[in-house]
Formats: sequence, structure tokens, C-alpha cells
Amino acid sequence: MSNIKNNNKDKAGVAVAVGAGVAAIGAIGYLLFGPNGKKNQKAVKSWTLKMKADVIEKLEDLDEVTSAAYDNIVDEIESKYKKIRNIDEKDLQAEIAVLKKNWNQIVKNSKTKKTQVKKTVKKAANNIETEVKNASVKVKKAAKKVAKKVEENL
Repeated sequence: MSNIKNNNKDKAGVAVAVGAGVAAIGAIGYLLFGPNGKKNQKAVKSWTLKMKADVIEKLEDLDEVTSAAYDNIVDEIESKYKKIRNIDEKDLQAEIAVLKKNWNQIVKNSKTKKTQVKKTVKKAANNIETEVKNASVKVKKAAKKVAKKVEENL
């Protein structure tokens, strides 16, 4: 039974990571395909996509994604791009502002995805538990058969 609990915890951790990744992807999708999508698509440069990918990568490493953690990640990525990249400061600030502004959209998207993931994890856990119970019943039946045959041979 303890293995089932550990599996459920592992699956919950995976579900949280998947939820964070989906939320970040949702934010990028909203940016590119939302109300101002056409304008944003024209303005997107390759470094902005790389920067967003860096943010997503950092989000996936977190156990729990909060507003403060998200802002810290965005600030960390901002400082990295200020030092490394030859980027116009105005463009960088505009992109950082968009990332920070999209936190509410990320939360909105992640809530629906989290409930879907939780349902899937719960269903999988129930299936595993059922399979374990069925397997233990089969093992008990097999043990009884073996014991019966041993008694007959004695």
C-alpha cells in the first residue's frame, strides 16, 4: 500500500510540473493569438521566444508556482538578458512587462488544466489500486491451490 501512496505523490508532482508548463505555454499562446495577436506576432523577435522558453524551463523546475516565484523567475531572466544579449532596453522592458502582466492569464489557464490533470491522476491511481487488489486476490488464490496440492501429496 505504501508504494501506491508514493506513486500517487510522484504523479502529483508530475501533474504540477505539467500544469506549470501548460500554463506557461498558454500565456505564450495568449500573447501570440489573443486580442492583439497579429500585432504581437509581427513584433516578436527570436530572442523573445528564447526568453519565454527560459521562463518556461524555470517554471517546470518549481514544485509550486506562485506569483512571487513567477516574478522572481522573470526578474532573473531579465537580468540574464540585460547582460548577455545585445537587445534594445525598451524592447526588453516591454517584453518583461508583458510577461508579468500575463500572470493572471497563466493562473486562469492553469486552474482548468490542474483540475483535468488531478482527475486524470486520481483515475490512474484508482486503476492502479484496483489492479493491485486484483493481483493480491490472484496471488492468494494461487497460494491456496499450491497449499492444497502440497497437502494432497503428503
